[in-house]
Amino acid sequence: WAAAAGAARYQVERSASAAAPFAVVGNTTTTSFADGSVVAGKTYIYRVRAIDAVGTKSGYSNSVVATALSFTDSVLTAGATPVKAVHFTELRQAVNSVRSAAGLAASNWTDANLVGATVKGVHMQEMRTSLGEALSKLKAAPPAFTDSPVVPGATVIKKAHIEELRRFSASVNTGPVFEDPDLLTPAACPAEQAWASDSATIVANVVAIDQVFFYNRLGAMNPAGMIFALERDVVPIDDSKPLGPGNAQLRADKRPRPLTLRVNIGQKLQINFKNWLSEAPAHRDQPHTRTASVHVMGLQLATNISDDGSNVGQNQSSLVNPGGAATYTYFAEREGNHLLYSTAATTGGEGDGGSLAMGLFGSVNVEPKRAEWYRSQVTAADMRFATKQNPDGSTMTTAGGQPLICYDAVYPAGHPRAGLPVLKMLHNGEIIHSDLNALITGPRKGRFEPGTYRANATEPDREQPFREFTVVYHDEIKAIQAFPHFEEDDPKNPNPALAHTLHSVRDAFAINYGTGGIGAEILANRLGVGPMGNCADCLYEEFFLTSWAVGDPAMIVDVPANALDPNSGQLKLGPKATRALYPDDPSNVHHSYLNDHVKMRVVHAGPKEHHVHHLHAHQWLHTPDSDNSSYLDSQAFGPGYSFTTEIAHGGSGNRNKTPGDSIFHCHFYPHFAQGMWELWRVHDVFEAGTQTDVEGRPTPGARALPDGEIAAGT
Repeated sequence: WAAAAGAARYQVERSASAAAPFAVVGNTTTTSFADGSVVAGKTYIYRVRAIDAVGTKSGYSNSVVATALSFTDSVLTAGATPVKAVHFTELRQAVNSVRSAAGLAASNWTDANLVGATVKGVHMQEMRTSLGEALSKLKAAPPAFTDSPVVPGATVIKKAHIEELRRFSASVNTGPVFEDPDLLTPAACPAEQAWASDSATIVANVVAIDQVFFYNRLGAMNPAGMIFALERDVVPIDDSKPLGPGNAQLRADKRPRPLTLRVNIGQKLQINFKNWLSEAPAHRDQPHTRTASVHVMGLQLATNISDDGSNVGQNQSSLVNPGGAATYTYFAEREGNHLLYSTAATTGGEGDGGSLAMGLFGSVNVEPKRAEWYRSQVTAADMRFATKQNPDGSTMTTAGGQPLICYDAVYPAGHPRAGLPVLKMLHNGEIIHSDLNALITGPRKGRFEPGTYRANATEPDREQPFREFTVVYHDEIKAIQAFPHFEEDDPKNPNPALAHTLHSVRDAFAINYGTGGIGAEILANRLGVGPMGNCADCLYEEFFLTSWAVGDPAMIVDVPANALDPNSGQLKLGPKATRALYPDDPSNVHHSYLNDHVKMRVVHAGPKEHHVHHLHAHQWLHTPDSDNSSYLDSQAFGPGYSFTTEIAHGGSGNRNKTPGDSIFHCHFYPHFAQGMWELWRVHDVFEAGTQTDVEGRPTPGARALPDGEIAAGT
């Protein structure tokens, strides 16, 4: 590209398709960039912007569509290099890759297998037509071909014809810029939409997939992950192949979390389930049983035993093979939450927990009658789409300066999710958002109807809307530890004798696929990596639970602390992470404002241990419908058990109106020392959120949380 006046560097961004978001792949001070992280045969879309010395960004360049290709007989010599079937086969693959990036289906070719076949003019014309459609969709100028059109039986296939297709499928400039979906103009706030009726059937389209995920920023991770997800949140691993078993992953901007479905009292929940697990284990530690199901503990079966998602006794099996599908329908009788899991592989592996130890579980939260559910943690872009605007485009606010929210807002035209609600978690009777946390309101975003709850002096206003935190405890997790020091037989362990001592402080117990074990945090401090790497005062348990020293728990970052130096293969010391990922769900911190009504839906998805849910600075009644009920800050529970804590005395901050962080964890010390804890952050002033740049880093002057590793904060 041409140099831009005043540019200190150029930021290069890449997208996998016209519908996918762009991500930064590099920065350069020159006017060219070589991308070494591409996949052979895959098409990408690139754009560039200039950035000056103080961080001011230019607009985006036009885009270029490029495919990572290598061809047989890369140099064709007229009269010497014969035209081969492989030349056409490679071109077909390249054309279909470009079509995939454009969001088009792969072409069907005449004579699909060209080995031993006669090359025909129709083969050439099909590729030209298919490529032209893709380039048009990508807003590129139509390619000019020699001898166009190819006339079957008359046009002789030439070297130039093949070279032109190679050139146009490998790289082409587009005209108009691909607009960043997050920068689109918000749609007008639509009219209020009626919620599903009291007896409606709520639909959830759910898939089971193999999904690698990280537990924290130090690098503990699960390479054998198995999770449930909404089908609409899943994309192919390889765009050139059909979405399905072994070729499915969460979209890049969604953090892996236990699937959370919601339904109201009196409604049915219809789960349309597809098993997209790979036919063979994707990792050696996964169960060899590849069937799966969705079984919800404690919910009534609505149709017959086939709704149970099980294979028990003489009942007909309702398990699903990879590539198969089934429908399970449940009836919601009373408020509360229920463990959702697969009964297909319940033994073997870590802790004899089968697929539970790998993460194949979630929660079904039954809400009060006539409840409405809205997302409560979103990105800045989503919040902009959901904020009401004045005619001049400025933000509509209350007298106190808080923005006015359009709870029925939809994504604008041009966005990959155009027309779908931004905050509303239900659309035309289908669950489209599965967030752990939510705002639960009464009818028309207001209070619940009188008589919904019994009055109680310790919870004086139970009929106001509430914030819902879904808290899924799970043990016996499959985790590759962040550092080799935990494994006695790891050749990189500098002190194998210490592994036995460290075993009881490894990352082994989790909440919501996140851990914060003391062992890795102390090691990171001693090794000089991560946010605690330069902390002289960080000793032992005095620091491992505080965000000031270790960052927020279970945060996921762009470069984990255990990353190795690519040249030496040794641990790279000093700061490495530059930004937190998943801005709408970056860590195991739940948020509310002082006095917000809060309910925690707590569920045990682990296969083995018992736990004690213990919350600091707040209490709840064991049975809030009774004013003689026990007053609790701890409650024991075992595998499969679930309960709700309706926080007493006004909710957030409790009777003492306490702002700040309140930890909750398993009260067995070895369990929370091995990572089983989260934070509840009560804010006492309005928080507009942290403004970030296109790379996801806080902008200069933005209200960001200080971090010991990430200079810009999080």
